[in-house]
Amino acid sequence: MIPGQRWAIRALRFDLSRNGLDYHPRLAGDFVATLPYTPIYAHRGPGGFVHRPDELLADPLRSCVGVVIDPWADARAVYATMLLADDAVGVRRALLELERRDRLSVLGLSIVARVQYQPSDGMGRTIRRVVAVSAVESLDLVTSPAAGGRVLRSLPADQ
Repeated sequence: MIPGQRWAIRALRFDLSRNGLDYHPRLAGDFVATLPYTPIYAHRGPGGFVHRPDELLADPLRSCVGVVIDPWADARAVYATMLLADDAVGVRRALLELERRDRLSVLGLSIVARVQYQPSDGMGRTIRRVVAVSAVESLDLVTSPAAGGRVLRSLPADQ
């Protein structure tokens, strides 16, 4: 294993996301079942990392830097290991440098999932309570994640 190839991540927090989706811990099993081998994308846009633009969606290998393995959950969040591809050298170096400077928090992970939800009212704002997860399409490295996803730390190369 290459140093910096494996990372502990939080895929999402069970909470109200900034985009109005309310993720509940009862969804843990759905996420754990659908996350293995989900692709992880990194696309640099103006001002930082962003979701892939529409023109890249037709080519699933373009900007793919790794996959999700070994997901698990507790009452607060869904966690996993991010396994970077051998050729994701730039992303690996950037993450290692951010970790060395104790700045991993400047990057996050945004979950792109197909969910079913029920709208409800929450203090004057419409909240979409997620009731089922049918698929997780990707985790995207972004500068501003909505659901609390983040890269937590590198994992030893020998694990």
